[in-house]
This record gives sequence, structure tokens and C-alpha cells, in this order.
Amino acid sequence: MIKHIEEKHINECVEVIKDSFLTVAKEFGITEKNAPGYVAFSTTYEKLLRQLNEEKRPIFAYFNTDGRIIGYYSLRLKGNS
Repeated sequence: MIKHIEEKHINECVEVIKDSFLTVAKEFGITEKNAPGYVAFSTTYEKLLRQLNEEKRPIFAYFNTDGRIIGYYSLRLKGNS
């Protein structure tokens, strides 16, 4: 089921994002040393919290039948920070 995330979901979203992007990082030799700004290394609880509460980004997650987040989506609207 896809639904809006709440603050209580942010830690789990951070883990999903990092895990997802680490697969690509490993495949292409991207490391925290050679690309510290790469999503797998730069996504934090504070960053997503700011996007949710201050930037008011539409943020959704896909929850499996056990209620675990297995997909994440965030949209930066034009004109927003």
C-alpha cells in the first residue's frame, strides 16, 4: 500500500534510500570518499525531516503487508527549496 509518510517513518525511509543506492554505488565503485554527496552517503534523518516539515514535499512510501517500508518517493516541487 502506498501512503504519505509521517515523522515516525523517517528513520525507516533513510534506511531504504541508503540500501537502494548502495547497490548502484557498489556496482560503479562509488564511495563516500570519492562522492560524499551521493544519495547513499548523504541522506539523513534531519534532511528528510526538513523536506517533510519545512519544504512540505509530497513524500510517500510503499508499505508491504507486514507494514514495513520497501519503497520511497519524494518530489521537489518547482519553486520550493
